[in-house]
Amino acid sequence: MKPQVLVALALAGAGLLSGCAETPPPRERIVIEERLVPRRPPPPVREVIVEAPGPRERFVWDPGHYAWDGDDYHWAPGHWIERREGRWIPAEWVETPRGWRFIPGHWQR
Repeated sequence: MKPQVLVALALAGAGLLSGCAETPPPRERIVIEERLVPRRPPPPVREVIVEAPGPRERFVWDPGHYAWDGDDYHWAPGHWIERREGRWIPAEWVETPRGWRFIPGHWQR
């Protein structure tokens, strides 16, 4: 086969394969809608902390909290989460002049 034909075939093949490359998924964007709840959450449920799913230094306990479903509070039990850089700040409800606002748990650097 002539060298020019081989180059043309190689370029054509590269062009076809370029469409096969996976593009990374778009970065996940988390949007938190602020929702104010008119009444105070109930007192926290007393939880038993279960054994960590692995070495304790790899996990941090995320305590349970009340979640609002639009009509009432329901208990979201605590669970272990994999440790990341920073300090875990558990979820909490904060009273504001307009009602109770939920602040989700998050990592603080």
